[in-house]
Amino acid sequence: MPVIHFHMPSSDSHANPPTSSFAPVQTESGKLISQSPLGPDLKIEDFCQLYDLSNAILDKLKENGYQQARTFKHITRAELLEMGFKHGEIATLKDAIDDWAASTSLTCMCKVPFCTVHCDEIHS
Repeated sequence: MPVIHFHMPSSDSHANPPTSSFAPVQTESGKLISQSPLGPDLKIEDFCQLYDLSNAILDKLKENGYQQARTFKHITRAELLEMGFKHGEIATLKDAIDDWAASTSLTCMCKVPFCTVHCDEIHS
């Protein structure tokens, strides 16, 4: 006849339950922008031109339906990776978004919102 052994935990084991190395880790939301207010709303093409972003970045944003800069608040790093962004492209885009968000009310002499240094390049 087979013998079955049961190992019962001691009564104090409930006070200190074992920890798991697979416990979920609290992370940030992964959003590209977490601050408020956002920079002025721009068309994606104007944003990419203003911040000298590559055509590859612009094309990926447009291919995935992004048309306005205000939608950056909804994009996560994971989504960019799913769209085929390279890590360097994500870093470049993040830098541009940080600069854009930090400058909420800049205008130049042409009165186009957020047009400052690159005014001649965009409007000439």
